[in-house]
Amino acid sequence: MDVAFALLDTFSVRCTGWINCLGVENDQLTYNHYVAPRNDPADLPVYSGRNITANLMFPVGDRNDAFRNQLTIVISNNANYTSNSIIYTVTVS
Repeated sequence: MDVAFALLDTFSVRCTGWINCLGVENDQLTYNHYVAPRNDPADLPVYSGRNITANLMFPVGDRNDAFRNQLTIVISNNANYTSNSIIYTVTVS
Protein backbone atom coordinates (compact mmCIF):
# COMPACT_ATOMS: atom_id res chain seq x y z
CA MET A 1 0.00 0.00 0.00
CA ASP A 2 1.27 3.48 -0.89
CA VAL A 3 0.65 6.62 1.18
CA ALA A 4 0.37 10.23 -0.06
CA PHE A 5 -1.19 13.63 0.62
CA ALA A 6 -4.33 14.57 -1.34
CA LEU A 7 -3.73 16.68 -4.45
CA LEU A 8 -0.09 17.17 -3.48
CA ASP A 9 1.75 13.91 -4.12
CA THR A 10 1.84 12.28 -7.54
CA PHE A 11 1.66 8.54 -8.19
CA SER A 12 3.23 7.21 -11.37
CA VAL A 13 1.17 4.22 -12.54
CA ARG A 14 2.69 2.13 -15.33
CA CYS A 15 0.89 -0.71 -17.13
CA THR A 16 3.36 -2.94 -18.97
CA GLY A 17 3.23 -6.42 -20.41
CA TRP A 18 -0.26 -6.18 -21.88
CA ILE A 19 -0.48 -7.56 -25.42
CA ASN A 20 -3.12 -7.41 -28.12
CA CYS A 21 -4.59 -10.44 -29.92
CA LEU A 22 -1.65 -10.39 -32.39
CA GLY A 23 0.88 -10.61 -29.58
CA VAL A 24 2.04 -6.98 -29.87
CA GLU A 25 2.70 -5.34 -26.49
CA ASN A 26 0.63 -2.25 -25.63
CA ASP A 27 -0.60 -1.81 -29.22
CA GLN A 28 -3.93 0.00 -29.59
CA LEU A 29 -4.77 -0.42 -25.90
CA THR A 30 -6.63 2.17 -23.83
CA TYR A 31 -5.98 2.55 -20.11
CA ASN A 32 -8.81 3.89 -17.92
CA HIS A 33 -7.98 4.72 -14.31
CA TYR A 34 -10.68 5.31 -11.69
CA VAL A 35 -10.41 6.15 -7.99
CA ALA A 36 -12.97 5.99 -5.19
CA PRO A 37 -13.12 5.36 -1.46
CA ARG A 38 -13.01 1.58 -0.97
CA ASN A 39 -16.63 1.35 0.20
CA ASP A 40 -18.05 3.73 -2.45
CA PRO A 41 -19.33 2.34 -5.76
CA ALA A 42 -18.99 5.75 -7.52
CA ASP A 43 -15.66 5.76 -9.35
CA LEU A 44 -14.03 9.08 -10.27
CA PRO A 45 -12.18 8.90 -13.61
CA VAL A 46 -8.62 10.20 -13.18
CA TYR A 47 -7.03 9.15 -16.50
CA SER A 48 -8.06 7.76 -19.87
CA GLY A 49 -5.65 7.32 -22.74
CA ARG A 50 -3.15 5.17 -24.61
CA ASN A 51 -0.03 6.12 -22.64
CA ILE A 52 1.16 3.18 -20.53
CA THR A 53 2.28 5.58 -17.78
CA ALA A 54 -0.08 7.96 -15.99
CA ASN A 55 1.00 10.46 -13.36
CA LEU A 56 -1.95 10.82 -11.01
CA MET A 57 -3.04 12.82 -7.96
CA PHE A 58 -5.90 11.52 -5.84
CA PRO A 59 -8.55 13.07 -3.61
CA VAL A 60 -8.47 12.42 0.12
CA GLY A 61 -9.73 8.97 1.14
CA ASP A 62 -12.62 8.22 3.46
CA ARG A 63 -11.82 9.18 7.06
CA ASN A 64 -13.87 6.20 8.33
CA ASP A 65 -11.64 3.84 6.31
CA ALA A 66 -8.20 5.17 7.33
CA PHE A 67 -8.20 7.54 4.30
CA ARG A 68 -7.90 4.67 1.83
CA ASN A 69 -8.94 4.92 -1.81
CA GLN A 70 -9.28 2.14 -4.34
CA LEU A 71 -7.59 2.58 -7.73
CA THR A 72 -9.12 0.52 -10.53
CA ILE A 73 -7.50 0.24 -13.95
CA VAL A 74 -9.50 -1.10 -16.89
CA ILE A 75 -7.53 -1.94 -20.02
CA SER A 76 -9.37 -2.28 -23.33
CA ASN A 77 -8.51 -2.66 -27.00
CA ASN A 78 -9.97 -0.91 -30.04
CA ALA A 79 -12.69 -3.60 -30.31
CA ASN A 80 -13.82 -2.72 -26.75
CA TYR A 81 -12.69 -6.00 -25.24
CA THR A 82 -11.67 -5.24 -21.66
CA SER A 83 -9.37 -6.83 -19.13
CA ASN A 84 -10.33 -7.73 -15.62
CA SER A 85 -10.07 -4.71 -13.38
CA ILE A 86 -6.83 -4.28 -11.49
CA ILE A 87 -7.35 -2.90 -8.01
CA TYR A 88 -4.85 -1.12 -5.79
CA THR A 89 -5.39 0.41 -2.34
CA VAL A 90 -3.88 3.85 -1.83
CA THR A 91 -3.94 5.80 1.45
CA VAL A 92 -4.47 9.53 0.77
CA SER A 93 -4.80 11.94 3.67
